[in-house]
Amino acid sequence: MAEQSTFHRVGEPGGPSATVAAQAIHIPGLNGEPLPAHLLDAGSESTEVELLRAICAGIGVKWGHDEQGWWAVVPG
Repeated sequence: MAEQSTFHRVGEPGGPSATVAAQAIHIPGLNGEPLPAHLLDAGSESTEVELLRAICAGIGVKWGHDEQGWWAVVPG
């Protein structure tokens, strides 16, 4: 059985996330079949980093910065 480890890091994310609008779309898959997707629009006032923060928050990524550097916890 694999051994589980526990860790604790403190810190806060580096800044705000963007407010995004989402539109359901379809994109071509590997065989050309349409796959459902979402187009996220953060507008012209937001940066790509703010959009990335919004996406990460939406999928449950927790991140921060402390004396050891940047860290992220990604849901399994």
